[in-house]
Amino acid sequence: MKLFLLPLLLFSCQFHTIAQEKTEEFRIGWPPEYDWKVVSQKDDSIQMSTWIIPGNENVNTASIIGVMRLMKAVQFADSEETLNFYRSHIDSGTVLTVLDKQDSAVHRWVLFKVETPKTNKYPEAESDLYFVIQGEYGVFESYVAIKEASLSRQFVKKWTKILKSGELTKQ
Repeated sequence: MKLFLLPLLLFSCQFHTIAQEKTEEFRIGWPPEYDWKVVSQKDDSIQMSTWIIPGNENVNTASIIGVMRLMKAVQFADSEETLNFYRSHIDSGTVLTVLDKQDSAVHRWVLFKVETPKTNKYPEAESDLYFVIQGEYGVFESYVAIKEASLSRQFVKKWTKILKSGELTKQ
């Protein structure tokens, strides 16, 4: 049974400001061949997140996980501050590699990968490709995760195109 599919496979995180009645949203067109289903959604005063997996898989054995998160009211001054935030949250043995960044854009963004090998602490390897973009009302984080010690060049190329094609809008 499918938990929940959104029309046109466009998932988004939204943040509503009460005083201004404006909405900011980041949307990604997730590839339809995965027949995505939502397995987790959270919305509280700190963050909003949506986790998706292929429709024919379960959360414990998913071959790929897609995540969209909004860190509400978070503002980073530039891409280095953004990267330092993420670097401060990784364990030893995990490698964060910056792939691309843009500080001069209206909405600053950074693309990076995080690769964690199998260790005593982590019985399964995991690698993630992140696209983080600064909005006016918070930071939008989108990433894909797989259970591999590293990301192949082909994986990075495919998912970079998908993640960077997302649209940040304000209404």
